[in-house]
Parts: sequence; structure tokens; C-alpha cells
Amino acid sequence: MRINPVAEKLTGWTAAEAIGRPLTEVFRIFDAGGVQPQPDLVGRVLERGEVTGIANGTLLRSRDGHDYRIADSAAPIRAASGELTGIVVVFSDVTEHYRVQAALRANEERLRALLDNLGTGVVVHGLDSKILEANPSACRIIGLEPGLLRGKTAADPYWTFLEEDGRPMPLENYPVQQVLADGQPVRDFMLGIRRAGLVRPLWVLCNAFPLHDAQGGIGSIVVTITDVTERDETVKELRAAQHALAATLNAIPDLLFEMDLDGRYHGYHAARLELLAVPPSELLGRTADDVLPPAAAAEAMVALREAHAVGYSVGRQIVLDLPHGRTWFELSVSRMAGPDDGDARFIVLSRDVTERKQAEEGLRRINRTLQPGAGPGARRARTAGRRMPRVGRCRRLQHGLDRLDRGRRGKDRAPGGAGR
Repeated sequence: MRINPVAEKLTGWTAAEAIGRPLTEVFRIFDAGGVQPQPDLVGRVLERGEVTGIANGTLLRSRDGHDYRIADSAAPIRAASGELTGIVVVFSDVTEHYRVQAALRANEERLRALLDNLGTGVVVHGLDSKILEANPSACRIIGLEPGLLRGKTAADPYWTFLEEDGRPMPLENYPVQQVLADGQPVRDFMLGIRRAGLVRPLWVLCNAFPLHDAQGGIGSIVVTITDVTERDETVKELRAAQHALAATLNAIPDLLFEMDLDGRYHGYHAARLELLAVPPSELLGRTADDVLPPAAAAEAMVALREAHAVGYSVGRQIVLDLPHGRTWFELSVSRMAGPDDGDARFIVLSRDVTERKQAEEGLRRINRTLQPGAGPGARRARTAGRRMPRVGRCRRLQHGLDRLDRGRRGKDRAPGGAGR
């Protein structure tokens, strides 16, 4: 027996130690599980007279018990006459190769499990835009089984892609086509999918990116799709609600503020900016003490503390001297839902009641002119005031007598003279 240095290392036997020993003692091979001894290679070559290999994954157990994965074959050595003169066994250590292959298989299994359970759809396209692979979520979103989905192109008539405004999307805007055109990823691209069986389109958020081959070119394109139909509907409903709220607020002539318990302004809505005590740029972040005259600020703070204590405050009034004249406001304050501490927020409605105040003042002036001692004009007005109720009572009495008289005449004309 002859044995080279590599064989010495793998078997654990030196050439001197191996000479004279049976091959099965020096070259101990087992199945992939390392349990079942494999048949004697020399015996198999002698029996067949030809090159003989071993099974994939065969283990070579060295003299010290260390296992190696090997690739092996044995071949007969013949003289010129064809006589069998020996057998050569060639083997190599492929342990690292098997380790790498096992790691790759494990990674593929993990990736497959991830893709199969991912809520986001994943579709792999070839350079001709044909679908090569798709995970279950992609099949669910698109509405086709994997076998039916594979082989379809991005422009398949089964579906129609839509722009965000609902118009059919041109082919060059498809995510796959964009990546093929410039080689760059496409991120957060919204599109609609209209297909048979759907009452309304699906809306999906797409990302697409190229996978490069060994030469650096594009080998395939991966497209991810996330169904955001419900989210999109919610956003539309929210926008509609915001537009309705804005329309409502714009129809309200009152000033509307969001304030905290310190009297600080955090927001405002003003259909008439001329009613603000200061320009909008000087309002937010400042307090009532910074913005309003002392008396008005004090009254506003009382209203805020009232609302903090019982949930609301109504009827308190402030007066401001604005550029267009003295203006009265009536405050209505309501506490917003939220924390019970100093972070509480309040909605403050400030209604312009200047016309009402002016009308009330006019009535007060009229009443003062009607007080005793106000002069001949006042006496005449009081006399007329006393006469007017009397005239009214006389008229009502005359109306009642007329009705009674008409009733009696009707009875006199009745057949038989009833009631006469």
C-alpha cells in the first residue's frame, strides 16, 4: 500500500503504519449519518473490474475519530496485457463544501418560510417582465394561484394598473418597467389594481429593485406589494371629514382657540382676522396675559379655570379696543378630552356680540328717557302708554259682543224658531 501526505492527514495513518494493513482498517468510510459502514471499495472494483464511486455525503472516519466528508472513487490499475496489477483510491476532503451547501439550504428554508408567512406580497420578474416566482400573499392580493401567476407578464390583460387619480397607468410607469429602464429602485409607489371579481380597485404600495447577476447586470426584478386599500379608504374618509370640518369652521364667524390652563394659545381658527387682538404670527405660543389687555386676560383666565373645574364655562365677556373700534366678545369654553393635570387643553369660542351690546345700550338710553321727571315728552309717552292697553281691551270686548250677536241671529233663523 502506498499513501500520500493528504491521505495520511485524512486517515490519521502514516504510510509506514498503513503498509500491510487491510484497506478497510485504514480507510474507514460510513454513510452520511456516520452510522452504517460502507462496502469495501477494493472488493467492489475487483468484482466489477471498473471505476467505482461512493455515495454523496460519505464520511471518512480518521484514526483519531474525526469525521471528514469526502468525494471518492476507486479504479483498477492494469498492465499492458490487461492484467489487473492494483487498485488506486482517490479521495478529497469536501467537508467545507458540504458545510457551505448545508448553510445555503438552511438559509433558503428560512427565506422560504419568511416569504410564505410574510403579509407583504413578493413577486420576482425576469428581464422580459414574466413572473418567475410569487409568495402566497402576492397570489392572494392579485387573485391567482401560483401556477396561474407564473409566466404572466407585467402587462397581462388579467389586471389593469391605475394611477392614483384612477386613470389607467401607461406601461412605462409600471414599477418593473421603471427598474428595467434605469436600473434604479422604485420606492413607495402607489398604484391601483382593477381585475375581474372586484367591485372596486385594490390599492397597493409598491417597492421594486433589481437583483444583479455575477457580471453586475440586472438578473431579475423583485417587486413587493402591500395592500393598503382599507388604509387608503380611511385616509379618504379622514380627508373628507377634514374638508367638512374646515367648511364648518369657515362658516362660523366666531373666533376659535385651543388654549391650555396657563392661557397659552396652541391653535386658532379665524374667519375674520381683523377680530384677533394681535396678528396670527404673534399669537401661537403666547399667553392671554401677553396678548390681551389686563382686564380681558383676567376674565379669560377665570373662564379657563371654570371650565377646568366643571368642564365648561359660558357667558363671560371681554372688550377689546381693535383698529376698527371697541368690540365686545362673549366666551364659551369647553374642556377637551385628555389628561387631568396641567396639560389639559380647552376649546375657547369667542363670539363677537358688539351689535347686541350696542342694541342693549340703545334700549337702556330709551328706558332712561322714560323715567319720572324726564320732561314733557316723557309724560306724553307715559300717557300714551297708559292709553294703549285700554284701547286694546275695548277692541277685544267689542269683538266678543259682535260674535255673540251673530250667534243669536243664526239661531233665530233656524227651522221652528229654536232658541227664540
